[in-house]
Amino acid sequence: MATLIKNLKDYKLTTGAIVDFHTRVNELIAATTPAALHVEDLTETYAAQLDTLNSVVNRATAYQNTQLMEQKDKERDNLFSVIRNVVKAHATNTLPAKNEAAVRLGAVMAPYEDLRRHQYNKETTELRGLIKQLKANAELTATLGIDEEIAELETVNEAFDNAFKAKTEEQAARQEQKGIDTKEAVANISGTYEAMVQRINAYALIQPDETTGKFINDLNGIIDLFNNIQQGSKTATGTEPAADADA
Repeated sequence: MATLIKNLKDYKLTTGAIVDFHTRVNELIAATTPAALHVEDLTETYAAQLDTLNSVVNRATAYQNTQLMEQKDKERDNLFSVIRNVVKAHATNTLPAKNEAAVRLGAVMAPYEDLRRHQYNKETTELRGLIKQLKANAELTATLGIDEEIAELETVNEAFDNAFKAKTEEQAARQEQKGIDTKEAVANISGTYEAMVQRINAYALIQPDETTGKFINDLNGIIDLFNNIQQGSKTATGTEPAADADA
């Protein structure tokens, strides 16, 4: 008698476990080849549905780039303060060259005095303008020895902007994820999986072969593993559930 694919008790599984199960099945199908299993017309849909369900399980709970943005914003504010303070300090310098450099650079920096209080994007733009003007006065900045700080300010300002753009992309992706109904996503992939099971079982009955038989045996091993999962256990990852305290 032909061996057939067993029933999966997916009603017992969390969404994460369901994703894990279908990931293993998808890998097993790919290793066996869809054509050998006569399901090549279903595997592309199955893989796409798995990607959708995976995005739900891995839905972000916090913006990953927020911390980087905050860090870079603090760094650029600190660098700006260092440059500004050096310029102000040399405004009272009795050495003529440094005093002149400080006075002239002070005039350049005066319009940007409050930029740290401005909105993120406005500060980014203003810093670019300031850096451009400071570079145009390279002889003066070299006199005060602040070229290294200016270069670092430019690097950090661009790093902040990159993090801001990445956060915007994260937000757009999260909006897409919010539109995904988890129950519907599970139902969709379960339907495609059942369609494949029915077809593979049918071929196992009417046209059995070694490849299909091995696939069924391997899949049944996966199904047994997941059917034994109880809520809160870690059986599927190879860790035995804790023994009952009353045992």
